[in-house]
Amino acid sequence: MNKYVNYIKVLFVCAAVILIGVVATGAYFTDRETSVNNSFTAAIWSPTPLPLPSPGAANILITEVYYNPDANHGTADDEWIEIYNAGSGSVNLKGWILWDNNSSETIHENHILNPGEYALISSNASTWNYWSEPSSAEIIIVGGLELFNGLANTGDRVVLFNPTPSEKDAVSWGTDTYAFSPSVAVFTQGHSAERSNHSVDTNSASDWIDQTNPTPGG
Repeated sequence: MNKYVNYIKVLFVCAAVILIGVVATGAYFTDRETSVNNSFTAAIWSPTPLPLPSPGAANILITEVYYNPDANHGTADDEWIEIYNAGSGSVNLKGWILWDNNSSETIHENHILNPGEYALISSNASTWNYWSEPSSAEIIIVGGLELFNGLANTGDRVVLFNPTPSEKDAVSWGTDTYAFSPSVAVFTQGHSAERSNHSVDTNSASDWIDQTNPTPGG
């Protein structure tokens, strides 16, 4: 009998210790059971799911290409590309890829592009010493001597892919008819090819104009 009494005492002490710990920490547990004919069924915890954010969809467009720099704006190493988020959601450009007609450039760092914002892509940071680009523009330096192996002045393309990869936008000019046929005309050295309306894409060469005064980041 003493054996069983001692066993009950140990159980009582353990229960008391647990109860004290619960009271001290405030770690209360609640549950709800139902009893039918002496059979007990514990309630299943079913939390209300949190709503997922709805950031909208980003729509990244190529809006300007400076493929033939003049003497006032560097050398062939200082070509640049402007892209714009014409959508309603933000996007991280890490992993996005640009192609010309024979090589590619990949964005390896995190660059968040919000709706209505521009990103400027160049090979060298020194390219921007020649321009007064707005501070709001995201500057992306991909490295190397020049973009791709240099954009051809008489005919080339810029094609933009997301990380999937899935093609999101493209422009071609001169003898390259990848994006349009006929393509955007070849413009004078020091000019840029610019999308006339940065939020409109009809997938035609008529979207593009000869920009005599290039405007990176705006």
